[in-house]
Amino acid sequence: MTHIAVVLYDGVAALEVAGACEVLGRMPGCHLSTVGGTLAEVAAGGGSLRLVPTHDFKTAPRPAVVVVPGCVDTLPGALADEALLAWLREACGGARWVVGVSEGAVLLAAAGVLEGRRATTHWSAREALARYGVAAVDEPTVTDGPVVTAAGASGAVEAALLVVAEVGGEELARRIQLLIEYDPDLAPPEATHRGADRQTLDGTPRGAQGAPGEEAPPLHIALLVYEGITAMDILGPYDVLWRLPGARVEFVAREAGVLRSDTGALQLVASRPFREVPRPDVIVVPAANFTVAEVVRHEPTLAWLRSAHGSTRYTTSVCGGSLILAEAGVLQGLRATSHWLVLGLLRDRGAEPVMARYVAQGRVLTAAGVSAGVDMALQLAGVLGGAEVSARIRLALQYEPAPPSDAGAIRSAPAERVRRTAGMLLVNRDLPRALRVTPVGAALAFSWRLLRHRLSAGRAWIPGRPTG
Repeated sequence: MTHIAVVLYDGVAALEVAGACEVLGRMPGCHLSTVGGTLAEVAAGGGSLRLVPTHDFKTAPRPAVVVVPGCVDTLPGALADEALLAWLREACGGARWVVGVSEGAVLLAAAGVLEGRRATTHWSAREALARYGVAAVDEPTVTDGPVVTAAGASGAVEAALLVVAEVGGEELARRIQLLIEYDPDLAPPEATHRGADRQTLDGTPRGAQGAPGEEAPPLHIALLVYEGITAMDILGPYDVLWRLPGARVEFVAREAGVLRSDTGALQLVASRPFREVPRPDVIVVPAANFTVAEVVRHEPTLAWLRSAHGSTRYTTSVCGGSLILAEAGVLQGLRATSHWLVLGLLRDRGAEPVMARYVAQGRVLTAAGVSAGVDMALQLAGVLGGAEVSARIRLALQYEPAPPSDAGAIRSAPAERVRRTAGMLLVNRDLPRALRVTPVGAALAFSWRLLRHRLSAGRAWIPGRPTG
């Protein structure tokens, strides 16, 4: 068993945690845990998210892989945390692989792990990294021996895929990239740290956007969570949307409390039951590998979605979350997308399935698999806050994707890879029965039809980009 530890500390960047967990948690024979100084709740980023570590520094298994995500405005405090730095020295000393994302690379440098190495970090932390004598370079990812460092939110996914390729082989890394549909929209030049001018960089905080003292209309965003959710489905949109001026983001569930992700390693706190949030401005609905079948049968959840959707400005979903919206009747007669594997199931619930990164139909937005939620959320941020705010959020995240391959797109996936990846996902054999459609082969059969169409008809059925 290969133990993987993802470090949590106050202010840790949610998308960087989720991206690493989403990739590394899919490796066979691996045990993924989140490790903090104590088992108390950890505030993630500058928003409302609270994460609960699965282990503390004393009880964590000796890791073969250590991942240190970046943070939002809390680096000085983390650098002063001697217990954190001491644990990093010890854990990284015996690890096969060490990953530092954004400011996480600065923490590794402070712990002495990067001595004599080249490394990268978030554009705003490069000077801090250089102060530790590290050769700080401006690259998306840097591999120096057993240490991988990455710059920004997209770098967390890319660094994790590099580690998977080394530990489990290149083909496994490509399957996981396809599983999470890491085929992201590329950043426009003006929304990258290299393309932005100095004034824009200086005026872009890591956290919430908007000028100091600026009044913004309140924006109430409800993120639906439940046991077994796919973490990146919800934490990707969260890490974008909490930065909007005036945003108040809440994690809502059947009941308030701690909920686990489908990998078991990420434990997040739902702050309120959804019955107490009847009229949010925005709803985001994620998917799950194991428990979505239960949610599509849970009438109180569906009833809340139907009722709340009546007054939202936007109702959105990520990955198989569109199946929940469809079961609630929200997608009736609308074009919608989902993860490529279950896309065909939307048709049986009255929606028109479309293969696209995300689909906008009036005030309903649906995103494709897992990582597509970030692209959808950036699009929504542009609608709600304006193009400049969306660009600054992307810049603050340093969401500048540079995928290691084109394996995240079904359009370029070999048939055998599609089949093997589907086998990683079709673990919940109750899903089609729960939706009262054809047996378990329905979703996979639909994907095979798309694949055969692609092979026989060239560009026909190739997944598109944003569809209005």
